[in-house]
Amino acid sequence: MCVRRLGWIALLVLAASAPAGWLISDRLESRNEFCTSCHLDAATPLHEQKAADFAEGPASSLAAAHREAKLEFRCIDCHGGASFANRLRVKSVAARDALRYLLGRFEEPQTMQHPLWNEDCAKCHGVYSPARADAFHAIEVHNLPAFEFDCVECHDAHPKGRRASLAYLQSERLVAVCRNCHEEF
Repeated sequence: MCVRRLGWIALLVLAASAPAGWLISDRLESRNEFCTSCHLDAATPLHEQKAADFAEGPASSLAAAHREAKLEFRCIDCHGGASFANRLRVKSVAARDALRYLLGRFEEPQTMQHPLWNEDCAKCHGVYSPARADAFHAIEVHNLPAFEFDCVECHDAHPKGRRASLAYLQSERLVAVCRNCHEEF
C-alpha cells in the first residue's frame, strides 16, 4: 500500500473519530472527578487547592460560591465555552493536554493560559443587577455586554493563597483595569 493511500486512510480515521471524541469528552467532562483526575495529584498544588476551595463551605472563592448557589455546579459550567468558537477553543486545548498527558509530558499550568471569556460568565449573568443604584455595575458602561474588559480581569474565581472578599475582587487587579480609563487610579 502506498504512503499516499495510508495518509488518506489516517486522515479519514481522524475525521471519523473527531465527532466521537467530542461526544465522549462531553460526557466525561460533565463530572468534576474527570476534570480533577488529570489535575490533582501530590505534585499539582494549583488544582489541588482549587478543588479544596471549591468543596469547602462557607465559600472562600467565586467558584465555591457558585457551587453553594447550585449544588450540581460543575467545572465545565464555567470552563466549557459558551459559543461554538469558544467550545472549539476549549476542546482544542483539552485535546492537546490529553495528548501530552498520555505521552507523559503534561505539566500542570501555573496560571490559566486561556482565561474565560465574558460570554462564559454572561450565559448565567447576562446583565449584572446591582443591589444599589450607586454600585459599579449600575453604570451602563460597566455592565455586560457593553463592558470592554473581561469579568475575570477583576473577579478572581480561584484566589491564590488568600481568601477573596468583596465579590471576589482584588485591589491590585482592579486598579490595573481601572487605570485603562481613569487617570486618577
